[in-house]
Amino acid sequence: MKSGDYFLRLHALDGTGTPHAFLGTAFPVGPHGSLLTCRHCVEGIPETSSLAVYWRTKSYVRLPPPQFPREKATDLAYFPDAIPGDDRGFIPILPGEKLIIGEDVYTYGYFKLGADVERGYFSGRIVNMRTAEPKDIYLTLPFAILEGMSGSPVLTYHNGPKLVGVARGNRQSRVLASEIQVVESLGERHRETIHRVCEFGIATHCAVIVDFLVSIGENRFLKTADTVEMRWLE
Repeated sequence: MKSGDYFLRLHALDGTGTPHAFLGTAFPVGPHGSLLTCRHCVEGIPETSSLAVYWRTKSYVRLPPPQFPREKATDLAYFPDAIPGDDRGFIPILPGEKLIIGEDVYTYGYFKLGADVERGYFSGRIVNMRTAEPKDIYLTLPFAILEGMSGSPVLTYHNGPKLVGVARGNRQSRVLASEIQVVESLGERHRETIHRVCEFGIATHCAVIVDFLVSIGENRFLKTADTVEMRWLE
């Protein structure tokens, strides 16, 4: 897949159309140029700013107002009919019942290190699936979601690339890795405890994505586990 068609940089533009903030990543989820990202990436943008994505034409495409889920805890935002033109690809959604713990997944998106925005590819296996709020199921990933990666599609290869989640943030745990005791010759006893910080990525489950789209009356997406014979998947 062409990365510039499926993994889009999300920006805020000022009144002159100049980008002044990098917000995260967005991706196409329907054949009509509709985009999906995280709610927290785009909510609360000042009225003097507009939202845009950096498109293949090497220019910024302004986005329509986003639609949000009714449940505040569901971290999704949808831009219907956002990308113009006819030659547009989109990512099919894997049915939620097909997704299992241990599934190989990967994501590609943009992250920010200081003032620089960089691209990154991360992969691993789903660690866990949890329910945090009513109707809010999320995936635990073995890699961190860096700043800017929020809104990136989490994909698996199931008869071709399929969407299984939307990256949204991290969980951190401080884990006791080992304990070492040292006794010196003079009889003094010292104990050293070693800790390790484990950071897990969090992604919204594909079943939640489908429920959200259906709830706003959007049916222009493809939910399937089958092979999709489309040119843009080559």
